[in-house]
Amino acid sequence: MSDQQHQQSRIRLVTCNFERNGGGDRERWERMHALLASLDADLLLRQEMKGCEDPATGLWQASKDALGMDGVLAPHLGATAVYWRPDVFELSPADTDATWAGIQHWPAWWLHPAAVTLRLCDAPRAVDVVAASLHLAFDSVSLREAEVEMATRFGDRRLAGWASPLPSFVGGDFNSFPARRGCVRGEVRLPRPRSITDLRHLVHRSRPTFLGWRRMDSYPDKTLTKAGFADAARHFGRSAKGHARRLAIEPTAPTLPYARADQGPARRIDRIYLIKALAPAITRAVVIDPQSLSDHRIVLVDLDRAAFISLYDRYILAA
Repeated sequence: MSDQQHQQSRIRLVTCNFERNGGGDRERWERMHALLASLDADLLLRQEMKGCEDPATGLWQASKDALGMDGVLAPHLGATAVYWRPDVFELSPADTDATWAGIQHWPAWWLHPAAVTLRLCDAPRAVDVVAASLHLAFDSVSLREAEVEMATRFGDRRLAGWASPLPSFVGGDFNSFPARRGCVRGEVRLPRPRSITDLRHLVHRSRPTFLGWRRMDSYPDKTLTKAGFADAARHFGRSAKGHARRLAIEPTAPTLPYARADQGPARRIDRIYLIKALAPAITRAVVIDPQSLSDHRIVLVDLDRAAFISLYDRYILAA
């Protein structure tokens, strides 16, 4: 199978939190974008888009040029973005607000999400999906609760009178932990509160119980799971074995040399979710180390395109 045929047989999803978008270091910025371009993502969810909100910097257009992708940038701080390959996806002509302009009025968000409604190109029928890039608050359990509850709206888009909402991909930096329930063999477990001696970080990542103890925050994961989403890495990890399973469920942040002993060991806070009905289309999930370019690793998920379309049809017609 040629590289082109291989690309046409799968849909590749990637999420990447690039620390401060390079922090003004152009050489570092170029190296990260070269790495991202080499991954051949069909859909890329980005966080920490510092500088892109200011047209004078040229960073937003430069990023699209470097990646060879189209994209939408979140409102206000430009904190997040969604990119897509124009030969794989296009803006959905069925959605009059395909770039989710109204998202700027969502009041709960500190770092607004970016979202877009896309249509799969060259499919035998209309296949529309919602893609959203999230960066939940790092310092407030309560704010993350409100943010992730609003994020469930990405799974509630209805077009053309369909009873079922559009399937959605939601990914990014959740600044919280996967729930203990559903843990895959070999996955890093929730940290114990007493192992985190940076007390501010402990408050940021945990909630008090009625007895005064602290419980590590997994509310965002539990909420999305309850709302019908599947953690792509966990879904793949349950059937994968050995090295493939380990690569899927590796911690994503903080990476060396950014890790701090007083904040506990690295955790899998960067994740990609999709509607559970479409999860059987997942053929690969892997965590990629950007080699000190960022304090977060990159998450990559592959879907079998034909299986995705077949499952999509069943999902849309299920209601």
